[in-house]
Amino acid sequence: MFKAVWPLVLLFFLTACGGGGNASNGDSCDPTHIPEARFKANSQQLAVYQSTDCSYADLFIKGVNLGVASPGKYAGDLETAATYEDFIRWFGLMTDAGINVVRVYTLHMDFFYDAVYDFNIAREAAGEAPLYIAHGIWLDEAVPAVDLYSVTDGFSTNIREVIDAVHGDVTLDYVGRPGKGYGTYTSDVSPW
Repeated sequence: MFKAVWPLVLLFFLTACGGGGNASNGDSCDPTHIPEARFKANSQQLAVYQSTDCSYADLFIKGVNLGVASPGKYAGDLETAATYEDFIRWFGLMTDAGINVVRVYTLHMDFFYDAVYDFNIAREAAGEAPLYIAHGIWLDEAVPAVDLYSVTDGFSTNIREVIDAVHGDVTLDYVGRPGKGYGTYTSDVSPW
């Protein structure tokens, strides 16, 4: 069920940000200014802010799902996790194939975010569109809960960890985190 719901949650979030249109509201365009609502949606289209002309450009999502492990390995096995170099190579292949969004369902290792940052900085410096991230939050549910209230505290912790990691502002120790991403998260990938 959760796999089918995540695009609707993303769309709801984006719709809550407001409609499309010119971001400058009649003021002069400041290409260094990034608005609080980087993404917007109207009844028909998603849009992303373009600092070059202070407007919102339509964004049609062409995405893939990306897990933590390398292909052919157990999905949550961090011992076989893809490397920084793997991610950089895969991101290049994805964008070459027309992919513009990568969906991750849980917190990845710190070097994943380093790879996203380095890849997107290089693309933007070359005048190319970045690779966006649609980030999920893992719900720790060892046994399916009848009442989700019983897992609220753990879910809240996972939300905070992802927010801090995406902003490059957290260190998470491996101890007590089997199967969960960890490391020193210093790359701010929140613009994407």
